Amino acid sequence: MSNSRQTPPMAGRGSRKHPEGSDAHFAHQDYWQMQKSKGARRDRAEERQAAREHRSDREQIARLDRLLGDGVGAVRERARLGRV
Repeated sequence: MSNSRQTPPMAGRGSRKHPEGSDAHFAHQDYWQMQKSKGARRDRAEERQAAREHRSDREQIARLDRLLGDGVGAVRERARLGRV
């Protein structure tokens, strides 16, 4: 008789296909969840880009001032907008 205890087949996070200690099944679920969140981030980025296309350079600088403070942050973008 062996001294090691065996856990029941369905105990913990495992299954027959993915035995105890294997997170392959959960990694697969995380992958699909990440893909959905990537799509949502992409959609929001496209919305922000479309909104930006409708703003003039002066409006964009005013928006940066409102969000970050007068002349604070976004140095490269402010420089680019000032040159255009």
